[in-house]
Amino acid sequence: MKIKWTIVISVIAGSAITLLVPILVLATGAINVGADVKPGLIERMLAPWAQDRSVEEHASNEKNPYTDDPAAIATGLDHYRENCVMCHGAPGVDGAELSKGLNPSAPSLKDSDLSDGKLF
Repeated sequence: MKIKWTIVISVIAGSAITLLVPILVLATGAINVGADVKPGLIERMLAPWAQDRSVEEHASNEKNPYTDDPAAIATGLDHYRENCVMCHGAPGVDGAELSKGLNPSAPSLKDSDLSDGKLF
């Protein structure tokens, strides 16, 4: 009986420590998350993986309904030039200087093989 309670208490204590230590580290501000600070190893490894998993799980499988609409394509191109090319670039065009400071960086869409739903 004593061994059973020791196991239960150990599991509870281990779980509490596993949850509390990261919360305490974050609460103290010990980790600098400034935009001008390079991300740490964990962030560089986990953030892209989490983003890819989220897109895989939530992206629509639908095709772009405006693919064959010349007016929509022209409007989309104007919108992209005005709002997107500065960070994402375009064929033969690199992103603007300000895009180099983004954290995380904006992905290049020049040679993207992503589906319509994943791009959206």
